[in-house]
Amino acid sequence: LRPSRFVAFVRDEVKVSDYQTRHFDMCPGATALYKDIEGKGVDMDLAERTAKMQDVLFYLEKDPDRSHVEEDAVMAQAVADQIMDMAGMMGLTNEHQYVQGHVDAIKERTD
Repeated sequence: LRPSRFVAFVRDEVKVSDYQTRHFDMCPGATALYKDIEGKGVDMDLAERTAKMQDVLFYLEKDPDRSHVEEDAVMAQAVADQIMDMAGMMGLTNEHQYVQGHVDAIKERTD
């Protein structure tokens, strides 16, 4: 990685409770939301679990070393549905509207 890309990658990651995200660089919306998630008065255990699920979704989208198959799209939708259920529990459904766009991007790349 070039230094400028490394800095951008680190800058786009956030710490949610004890969890350090790894793939939030895929989504500026997630980064913006979760940088201040504690200030939204949500259950931080739930926020941490939701951040972990989003990391899985973003990884599925950005993994450049393999071709995507139909099962990736099914798995992405299942993960996204769980994320949205958890977002609802936090009262942040509208703030998580970006999630389906990542699923759609994965679906477009399936064989």
